Amino acid sequence: MRLAVLLPLLLLILLFLQSCGDRSGSGASWVEPFPNRHRIAVVDSIGIESGDSCYTFAAIAGLEALPEDRIAVLDQVRCCVLVYSADGEFIGQVSRTGEGPGELRMPQYMTLLSDGRLAVMDMVLSRLSLFDAGSFEHLEDLELWRGIVPIEMASVGSGDYAALLIEPEQEEGVLYMRRVVGRFSDGAGPDVRYWEDRVELSLEDPTRIYRDVLFCQHVTADPADGRVFMSSWSTEEWTVTAFDSCGAVLFEMNLPLPRVPKTADELADEKLWIESYIARTDDGLVVDWQPDPYRWMTGDLCADGQGRLWVRRKTEPGAVFDVLDPSGEQIATAEVDYDDTCSWRFFAGGSSRMLAYPEDPHSGYQKVFVLELPELI
Repeated sequence: MRLAVLLPLLLLILLFLQSCGDRSGSGASWVEPFPNRHRIAVVDSIGIESGDSCYTFAAIAGLEALPEDRIAVLDQVRCCVLVYSADGEFIGQVSRTGEGPGELRMPQYMTLLSDGRLAVMDMVLSRLSLFDAGSFEHLEDLELWRGIVPIEMASVGSGDYAALLIEPEQEEGVLYMRRVVGRFSDGAGPDVRYWEDRVELSLEDPTRIYRDVLFCQHVTADPADGRVFMSSWSTEEWTVTAFDSCGAVLFEMNLPLPRVPKTADELADEKLWIESYIARTDDGLVVDWQPDPYRWMTGDLCADGQGRLWVRRKTEPGAVFDVLDPSGEQIATAEVDYDDTCSWRFFAGGSSRMLAYPEDPHSGYQKVFVLELPELI
């Protein structure tokens, strides 16, 4: 079906929609709970514009913190994982381009499982490739899905991972997509279902597919205790839900942020970029993309290993995080102390670090940034 072709390509659209602009919005009643923001400092970076191929990136798709503060960088175009020491020295490469055992065609997601396996999900090959995170040895490939694989992977402990799975269904001649955030082991379906709903699918309306399938849920987890965190791609509500390892809801946190409209330039740029991208990557498919007039409320979720969750606030320019304690109470707001961070993607980097890369680098090339999390008093 056409969705199997669309879905891998649609994932790249997220690059554009991480854009941001000036601070504005409605909701005059909103009062910033933590006006004195903590500063998140950039302490190191990896990457050069050209030269040594060990330090140049074609298209970063994900970052992961490995034992001994090593850093794994998933490069989608080079179809490999590049591994660096805590000091940014190149250590080695995992996988390469191809369709053989352990090879990659379009890697999109990566996570380090608690048993030491590095898991990489390939959208074109529809399989999960597993490697030893220490020796880089290829262990096995799991080909469990037909076109639609779990996305938004995050390790939850016991060698399992949480992810968002899209399950096609048909009822009385009507096509649906069941959207499930679940816990996966080595099977095709989730062993635990944390959240699910169902939306009608119209193959004649690709815009709806983009919206309903991809702009669904941000997912992350804390492998130390198995908690899973979820936040919807919403322009109306700032909401974060936490689940225990068995799927029970631990808390649901709502922050009454005001909605922030996109500027006219943001709307026009989004429409032009997405329509041209779809036409270029899907045989000239014409889509009349209608941007949502408001910005997303939340973005990346990062669990820091100390029980806290850092939630990207997408209504603001730059990189601002609302920090929740284990009970779900907001305890701080922090901001990255660096210019031009609006297109950055953020990943957990351990108990005191965060990792990031710019999806739309103004400098013309991508770098990996290592950030030091502040002490929260």
